[in-house]
Amino acid sequence: MARFHSNQLKNFGDWGADAKRGMQLLVRSIKQMFGRFGIAIYNLRGRYAQDGLLTAHSCSFREDRSFREAYARGVQASKGIDPGFEWRVHTALWAAQTSLRVDGDFVECGVNAGFISSAIMQGLAWNRVGRRFYLIDTFVGPVMEQYSALERTALEFFLGSATSRRYYPARRLRVCGPRLPTRGYRQSGASISHFRSVASNGTGDANSMNWAAGVGNSLLC
Repeated sequence: MARFHSNQLKNFGDWGADAKRGMQLLVRSIKQMFGRFGIAIYNLRGRYAQDGLLTAHSCSFREDRSFREAYARGVQASKGIDPGFEWRVHTALWAAQTSLRVDGDFVECGVNAGFISSAIMQGLAWNRVGRRFYLIDTFVGPVMEQYSALERTALEFFLGSATSRRYYPARRLRVCGPRLPTRGYRQSGASISHFRSVASNGTGDANSMNWAAGVGNSLLC
């Protein structure tokens, strides 16, 4: 068996410490070099990095069974396409759950394939909630009259695109379109507890705000 003198062991320890300091200096130098070009380097192990979001905060919700089932239902509504935005869905589920603390219906403007709305209905077991969920969209692309000529040119690829209606098989579900019914609902005296809008133009945003006025709990835009 090999035996080492105490001084030799000390030298090994010093070498290890020097190597560690050298590696730290090298990493720091590489980060500074890339930083001059506006490039940042991060250690992504154990961190959430999707959908334009990088955070060191816990993302343990991804392992939660109820979340996985809700997210999978969203993927199903999106015809098997996973956009990779788990934190966004997690936030929507949290907002929807807290909205149950107050009375009112749910509204989503800009439904697209129904990913998040389906995830919410799955996560809340919607058929037992006893509320109405309004899904508002054209379901064939945007209302082109709302855009300028320049905007319409950029958005022409939307024309004729069919959108999936395979939402969560829910009762008290209202699919509305192509424009937001701003009058009848507000005049009915009904209340809204959860409102989510992804409208991306001036007209849509203005109509969305008419619906959003007086939302009882959560408002996600």
